Amino acid sequence: MLSAIVFAVTIAFFALLILNFSASSQKQVSDTYLSEQAELIARGATEYAMLRILKHDFSETCLNKLEGSFTPPQNGAKKLFDIKITLKYFGKIGVCTKNDYVEISDNSQGGSVLIDVFVRYAGDDTNDVQAHPINFHRRTLQKI
Repeated sequence: MLSAIVFAVTIAFFALLILNFSASSQKQVSDTYLSEQAELIARGATEYAMLRILKHDFSETCLNKLEGSFTPPQNGAKKLFDIKITLKYFGKIGVCTKNDYVEISDNSQGGSVLIDVFVRYAGDDTNDVQAHPINFHRRTLQKI
């Protein structure tokens, strides 16, 4: 009789252990998926920033910050990621102030931009606070 009780307790312990591992691995897979998606969004945001720089008229205003968000294309989907892009130019360009560019001694070396892209998981109101929030930063030095 005692061995049957010990056997039942042992089986219950292993069942709880397996349930715990399956729940944690599901969370890990979800976090990995979101991290990879944040990295891909940061790459796309860098390309978008370059497109905006090339199309921008610097004789009117200076383009030093871009903000946006990513929402999946499904109907009724909520915002998934917040995107912030900061731009710092090397060499004077248009009407930009000294806060927007770095002075260089040789103007022939100008025409580069430092693009910092920050992607942050926006989460949702129903989800608990994440133990490991998804944040991704990508820095690119690009010739204009």
